[in-house]
Amino acid sequence: MNDASKNIGQTALLSYYDQAERLRQACRYNPRDLELKRRLAKVCYGLGYYFEAAGYYFELHSAGFSDLQLMMDYSLSCRRTGLVERGLTILLEAQQRFPDVPQIDAMLGSAYSELGDVEAAVRCFKAALASEPAEPLFWHGLCALELDGQYELSETEFSALNALRSRRDYAAIRKSMLHFSLAYVFHSRGEYDAAFAEFKLANDYKYSTTDPRTRFDFAAESRLLSEVKEAFTADSIHRLQNNGTCDFRPVFVIGMQRSGTTLIESIIAAHPEASARGELTAIEHLALDRLRRSGGEIYPRWMSYLDRQPIEHATDEYLELLRKTGPESLLVVDKMPSNYRYLGLITMLFPSAAIVHVQRDPMAVIWSCYQRNLGNTFTNKFADLIGQYRIYREYMSFWRDVLPLRIVEIGYRDLVENPGTRIRRLISDLGLPWNDACLEFHQRNERIVTASRFQVRQPIHRRAISGWRHYERHLSDVHNELDRNGLLAAAG
Repeated sequence: MNDASKNIGQTALLSYYDQAERLRQACRYNPRDLELKRRLAKVCYGLGYYFEAAGYYFELHSAGFSDLQLMMDYSLSCRRTGLVERGLTILLEAQQRFPDVPQIDAMLGSAYSELGDVEAAVRCFKAALASEPAEPLFWHGLCALELDGQYELSETEFSALNALRSRRDYAAIRKSMLHFSLAYVFHSRGEYDAAFAEFKLANDYKYSTTDPRTRFDFAAESRLLSEVKEAFTADSIHRLQNNGTCDFRPVFVIGMQRSGTTLIESIIAAHPEASARGELTAIEHLALDRLRRSGGEIYPRWMSYLDRQPIEHATDEYLELLRKTGPESLLVVDKMPSNYRYLGLITMLFPSAAIVHVQRDPMAVIWSCYQRNLGNTFTNKFADLIGQYRIYREYMSFWRDVLPLRIVEIGYRDLVENPGTRIRRLISDLGLPWNDACLEFHQRNERIVTASRFQVRQPIHRRAISGWRHYERHLSDVHNELDRNGLLAAAG
């Protein structure tokens, strides 16, 4: 799910979706009420309607609303839709209007990182730290570059960072940022025991800040999966399947977070007849919001009440979003890993869609999620990560049995060990003619907003296959629990 709604129970989410719809209606009746539109933009951003939020912020900015908070929110909305250059331009304008604001420097550092401009990113993070040397958020941006092998803290910088341990006035979220920063540095220096201790502190502090309603609930996830299995039968999918055509073919790249989905997206998008849209939240919104309002029931219960017309309207809405957010091409890639939850809906919307499922060793996936400061609340506890991985595998097992669509399966290890063969097979499976650009995907000058932004700008290498083994002695309980549940076999 998106940043604000990840793992919130569906019942709790409905109030946010309903609030957004009430504000949309109010704005239609009062189109000149810009404060109302600002409230709507903020709610839409929180729900992950980033493109819609960016549109409202554009209207507000054009109407003269240029306070610092609005410009930062506007920039974030643009960056989350993949419009990083536009987001950068807004931040540079904000810097002119509001000089000497370190938060702008830090946001510029993040935007430059997304564009792959390491030199500019470092310069901006250092500018932020020059103003507020004790702000863990700014250290986190700089140290994340070190984790990715793009920067190395000097001993003077590390001493300044390490000295912040003695601070007693940090709230838990800042403590989390501080310990993530220290963990990144220890990891890059090969001090893995020290890094693990910092990663644990960072995740524990972050977990303590989360609303209990947003925390991973295995029992609730299992109940939802049972309802999905009951609702999405081969017959019910066929009954609601959209029979229309479109002038391009969506490609949905799915898998567990940190499984290699960004790498696959980059490989496909390197083909001249394909383009990428990043991690779109649109399918989730159709499932949890739009079709709920059409069917009068929550997902997946609306399956019993819908006819084909709302599905056709949902298809048109999704296609319009694709047209607005990127160039036209024969294939358009939507790389939202968690769309594995909604493959039944995807099949109904697009019977000819391609689904590419990326699998990776669960030990590598779980450790990579734990060491990255991700937005998912299930990444802060190993028990939650194992539970989420179990749910993901159950979804995929179910969809393979019921869907008429073929799922293109890719093992991360196979890709890394045999890149030429595996990439050629992938392009063939998608029905495209071969193009050598797919082997040179890392040379594309594209903005990348995920945590893999620097990995996919490098040729494929083997380091990510076994990186978790540096921490193996700390992960024996994780390994044993995965083994006990039969999740280590055939994991790619």
